[in-house]
Amino acid sequence: MKTELTQGPVSVGNSVIPLVFLAASALLNIALDIWFVAGLDRGVAGAAEATVISQYVSGIGIALYTKF
Repeated sequence: MKTELTQGPVSVGNSVIPLVFLAASALLNIALDIWFVAGLDRGVAGAAEATVISQYVSGIGIALYTKF
């Protein structure tokens, strides 16, 4: 879903906004990975959960951006 939503701004020449959301998603994923794996001792499942959460947050953010 996020990939499709980022194509709208890119198609009109705005490639910076999708890059910002990608960077924010990566930083959130790193922070959640550390918290879930080291802090909560969730292991590989924690890393997977962190990835899903960060992608979901980024997808919601780009959806709100493209809607408004």
